[in-house]
Amino acid sequence: MLSIAHAGFVVQIVGKNTTADKLCEYSNQLQVTAKPPPKLLVPASYDDGVSTMNSIVFYDSLVTKNVAAELHIYQFGKHSFGMFMKNNKEF
Repeated sequence: MLSIAHAGFVVQIVGKNTTADKLCEYSNQLQVTAKPPPKLLVPASYDDGVSTMNSIVFYDSLVTKNVAAELHIYQFGKHSFGMFMKNNKEF
């Protein structure tokens, strides 16, 4: 699980010396219920911050719980590409 986590997530959110229980508590794929709204996951294969497997495992958990979800993996793109727009251009 830790191998597919966001590189800075563990330290920034749950701390450097966290427990396995705390990691499970903050793990998206382990907290999926049938209640959330539909999800759209759009990772990039060349994301240097988060492994694409993170989205694949999360997507699998969503589908297993019958949550409407779509997964579109693009070959190129930095972490959070498309989210940071200025004057309709990525910067």
